[in-house]
Amino acid sequence: MTIDGVGTYQATATQNPPAVYEELSTNYDVRNATFEEIVEISNVLYNSGEITLKEHAVITFDFERATNNLKQNAPGTISSDFICTKRQ
Repeated sequence: MTIDGVGTYQATATQNPPAVYEELSTNYDVRNATFEEIVEISNVLYNSGEITLKEHAVITFDFERATNNLKQNAPGTISSDFICTKRQ
């Protein structure tokens, strides 16, 4: 069993699935993990089938990055005829 730099868990066929938790606990201090480390942990858990895609998405969603992206890319003004065009 190995964990590579991008959080891919490579298991052998004879391993016990919960062994991923032991491997993670030796590689990460989850109580003091950075966001990037949490993403790596989530990748390992998802790739090993221990969590669902939905759980992985919830764990790895970066609200601040998404908010900043929306603020930077949203138009500064809304057309005055926006409501009128939507009602037609």
